[in-house]
Amino acid sequence: MTRTKLGAWLVGLFLVMFFSVSYAFAGPKIEVKTDAHDFGEAWEGETLNNAFEVKNIGDEDLVIETVKTSCGCTAVKFDNRIAPGKTGFVTLSLRTQGLHGAFHKTGTIHSNDPASPRVVLKLTGSVKNYIEVTPRPFLQLVSSEGETDTKTLVLKSTMQPEFELSDLTVDPVFEGKLKTNLTRVDKQSYQLEVTSLFKEIGSRQGRIRIKTNVEKKPELEIRVMAMVLGPIQVAPGRLHFGRIENVFQAEKTRRTVWLRKLQGNDFKITSLDYDHDLLNIDVQTRRPGKDYLLMVSLKGENLKKGTLETEIVVHTDHEKAKTLKIPVIADVTVGK
Repeated sequence: MTRTKLGAWLVGLFLVMFFSVSYAFAGPKIEVKTDAHDFGEAWEGETLNNAFEVKNIGDEDLVIETVKTSCGCTAVKFDNRIAPGKTGFVTLSLRTQGLHGAFHKTGTIHSNDPASPRVVLKLTGSVKNYIEVTPRPFLQLVSSEGETDTKTLVLKSTMQPEFELSDLTVDPVFEGKLKTNLTRVDKQSYQLEVTSLFKEIGSRQGRIRIKTNVEKKPELEIRVMAMVLGPIQVAPGRLHFGRIENVFQAEKTRRTVWLRKLQGNDFKITSLDYDHDLLNIDVQTRRPGKDYLLMVSLKGENLKKGTLETEIVVHTDHEKAKTLKIPVIADVTVGK
């Protein structure tokens, strides 16, 4: 190769490399220093915070449009606009109240970086509880029409020389419909036996509350779902959208309800009653007469701050399940 040709070839190679590098950093470009954080162990009730460092290594402003969290227990703050070469932060705050044992939560950054429009941030750790509830502080009592269901929990605490429980109460929805039996096992543990006495088809949710002598946990709450299955199963029996912090999240978050025939004749959904200003519902047929899905989302522009409580009423042609009611709830922090 002559010296002239070699020189031309080197100049061409330089230009290709130059423009390739320039192209790679054209526009906004997100770079997260560390995309995961482990908190280790923490006691329930604490709020855990971590600020993720975000740098814009591009040549145009990086705009963080939203950060979508995987759980209503996680709040977020972030710098909306980061200039080229500058650094901002996305801070995730995790409320540990109600968490038990190991956790894994995420926050997804949505930005205007064309190459990486979504970046997932991860939070991990383990929550220590002042009172251990085994297998977990949630009871799901499921029975068929005319039958009962019983579940047992073990409640244990080593925070006091002698663990004391007293004054067990239930939410009004469960009065006269839950049979409870609380017995001491030893100085630091109890056994709680709960039986659902509901006979009517449907799903009910509420809490059992028990006073304790643990200073940092004076009251123990146990969530309870009591479900009586009829000829059509509705799962879940209640839709919870969690914490809604912006319109984008409201409209992109979707919940699914499954309607499945368990017994009797095939059925059809004849109509739905719901608040059309708050909900979007799409009905999908999986197996005609046997399985249907309701795809439910919120209308973000119409939401009001506070607790959203509404319901979906499903009408069918089944002779024993003509009306099915599905409660809908959300904790809305954005809106009018």
